[in-house]
Amino acid sequence: MERVENFRDFQLYLRSMDLTRESYEVIHVCKEELTDKEVALIRKMAVTIPIKIASAIGQVNMKVRFKMLNNAKVILIQLRATMMEFNKKKKVDDHSLTRVNGYLEEILKLLYGYFGWISNEKAK
Repeated sequence: MERVENFRDFQLYLRSMDLTRESYEVIHVCKEELTDKEVALIRKMAVTIPIKIASAIGQVNMKVRFKMLNNAKVILIQLRATMMEFNKKKKVDDHSLTRVNGYLEEILKLLYGYFGWISNEKAK
């Protein structure tokens, strides 16, 4: 029987939690400019990413793991597009966008590294 990995040990999960915290900080800083609907959208995306990553890491089936990580990647890209759109509308300041984008870039790099690791595991 295969051992299920603890998602709390993975940098991918830890960085996604940092992104969630940073997204909440952006909401706090820019709450006057953002509508309730926009705040709810950012929160939903920010919380969904670590959930998808944790669920993927806990999967034993590599195909399911890969699919869940791809879902997390899609949400990451949507969050980036949303934050950039809000920045263009002057609802999110440049400094906040830069901090969020830093976490987004780091998570995407870790995701691609994890995809490579999964591919190597499949080949064995």
